[in-house]
Amino acid sequence: SNHPLALIANNTERMRIDSAGLITGTGTSLGAWTAYTPTLGGTGWAIGNGTAAGYYCQIGKMVHFKAVITLGGTSTAGSGNPTISLPVSARNVLSGQTTCNGILRDASASLSYIAFPSLSVGSSVVTVRSFSTAGVEATLNSTTPFTWTPADADWIGVAGTYEAA
Repeated sequence: SNHPLALIANNTERMRIDSAGLITGTGTSLGAWTAYTPTLGGTGWAIGNGTAAGYYCQIGKMVHFKAVITLGGTSTAGSGNPTISLPVSARNVLSGQTTCNGILRDASASLSYIAFPSLSVGSSVVTVRSFSTAGVEATLNSTTPFTWTPADADWIGVAGTYEAA
């Protein structure tokens, strides 16, 4: 029949397969994305009137996330690498033990640059880094890897997977 399959323990539903085939658990739809509002941090970085959008999906301890910070006219690009908050606290892992990727977008020039976000030990943020023109890791700042123009809606996008605390 067209009824969900439910697993119940101690008179409490623990898991269900619904009519769409989605597996749901205690209050969380597995495989469904949930919105979150990431925050921008780092020395001198401020979102001002820019926008922040993010989504995540947590299945057990595995968290998939994606976030985009779009700078606005009152935003500022800082003097060091920016950070973007994670939706769920990460497990205390060795630095860089995440699968992440990123894009830095110079909107006025219609150019994209590769970024490499990394999770620091015991942190709830990813730190976004880039390369200099020589292919060497460089501190992301107001002029690297391009001159950030917040009024042009330049943006930082990150996505990845990590283990929840």
